[in-house]
Amino acid sequence: MSVRISHYFNPEDDRLHRFYIPLNHFQMYANDMENYLLKKQIKACDYEEDELDFDEYEEDEEDGIDSTLRYFLGDNHVYSIQFPNILRSSLLISIYSFLENQLTRLCKELQMKMELSVKYNSINGKGIEKAKVYLSDVVKLDFPSGSQEWQKINNYQNIRNCFAHSEGIVKDEDKKLIRSIEKLDNVSIQGDIVFGKSIVLGKDFISNFIETIKAFWGMIEEPYLELLYPYHYWYKK
Repeated sequence: MSVRISHYFNPEDDRLHRFYIPLNHFQMYANDMENYLLKKQIKACDYEEDELDFDEYEEDEEDGIDSTLRYFLGDNHVYSIQFPNILRSSLLISIYSFLENQLTRLCKELQMKMELSVKYNSINGKGIEKAKVYLSDVVKLDFPSGSQEWQKINNYQNIRNCFAHSEGIVKDEDKKLIRSIEKLDNVSIQGDIVFGKSIVLGKDFISNFIETIKAFWGMIEEPYLELLYPYHYWYKK
């Protein structure tokens, strides 16, 4: 059995650079975003402690202002739930689109490099599932469809779709979505029948997603690089 020695003739041209470097940039952006959110949350908490007049608050409740509504309108809720969710969900959508585009690009590269008669665009389906079918059935790449990482990516996809198409709102009949949320860390469903139920992303959600994608890509990079660049590796027996 041949063992690959980690050496490339032209590492600057390696397709891996198109994948890992942007992912690292996403992670850096996520870190900066979380630091910014933390500062805003601390500032909001300090402001509410200094400015909140509990006697006036009690009078407002007597006038019919519900405490839950007041909480939702407060700076603390805005900077601890609403604003972070907007930023995190936007980044989730961007990272997922990056993964989808990279898989599509890989399929088309292999189609051209291997001179495959079955074209990627002729495959039914869409997105990452279409790429999986092409890589597994046409390219015959050992695709890790049964791996924990791929299952997680599908769960992240369901959450991404909810934000992209339903603004993160969860309905009781969304059983598939609810199961995906239950299987992942740093994500929950919050709300009630009055204000509605929505997905809330925790501060480590994006980092977990990025690490999952990196782990998944590590499972397919060796097979596809050997298909794309069979003469760019040195082997030893």
